[in-house]
Amino acid sequence: MEASGATQTIANSILKVMGKDSPYKGLLTITLIASILTYGGVSIFVVIFTLLPLSRPLFKELNINWALFPIPVFWGAGTYTMTTLPGAPSIQNVIPTKVLGTSLTVAPVISLAASLTLLVFGLLYMAYCLKKSLANGENYSEEEDETVVVVSDKTPNLFLSVLPLVSLIGTIFILNKVPNVLAIGLLVSILISALIFYPYLPNQKEILNAATTASIVPAFATSSTVAFGTVLTLSAGFAVIQEWIQQIPGSPLISLSVSTALVSGIIGSSSGAVGIASSNFLPAYLEMGINPELLHRVV
Repeated sequence: MEASGATQTIANSILKVMGKDSPYKGLLTITLIASILTYGGVSIFVVIFTLLPLSRPLFKELNINWALFPIPVFWGAGTYTMTTLPGAPSIQNVIPTKVLGTSLTVAPVISLAASLTLLVFGLLYMAYCLKKSLANGENYSEEEDETVVVVSDKTPNLFLSVLPLVSLIGTIFILNKVPNVLAIGLLVSILISALIFYPYLPNQKEILNAATTASIVPAFATSSTVAFGTVLTLSAGFAVIQEWIQQIPGSPLISLSVSTALVSGIIGSSSGAVGIASSNFLPAYLEMGINPELLHRVV
């Protein structure tokens, strides 16, 4: 998607539709681009490097403080499209399915309600940060070490660009009860991409090799954080903390949420925390008779 220029086409198309009327609309545009790309299965790293060359001139034109750039990017790419929207192809949404036997589209009503909550909070928080920035007189300032990113002119049209994303999400929803549906969806999406983006990819073999190499690093990173976190959860000290958390008054789902958040903060990895919670915490909550769909979404 990145090498062919498809992500660039999608981003530019959204930018044209949304316009550049106001600073807040500019931030919303970045959020929308990040959301569409990540919900379509594009890596957040690719999204960031896609948005950088588009956001720089936009922030400069609207005179927005560049320090606000992470807000729309990580709100759009690291919240509802990662954990709450039904069918999200993120690893965080995949991990609980292995323990609970649930699907990626589990609990759609709860998922949409949670997504709406995140959406409203994000809208308000981003408006607050922008208003505070403008009130403080902060604006866009040129940096001496600003990186200039070269954007290719030869890119596929919008229809071709979104086709792999639509095929991935479509496969997940159509085959949501099939085991390893994400792998199937990704395979379909990769084959479609290889076919329709052939004219835009001079060396597909080189790109596949680079993509394979790039995928190994996050895989090892996630594995190592899960291993570290698992050892941590088996320690006597964590057992005391876990026992204290489980005594929190109210629904057991609250203690599950707090436990997962605690591990996430300790190891600094959302996927690692979900993996640890799924392996070490969820079996006990299943024995309580709690609906697996609820456990999936909460964790």
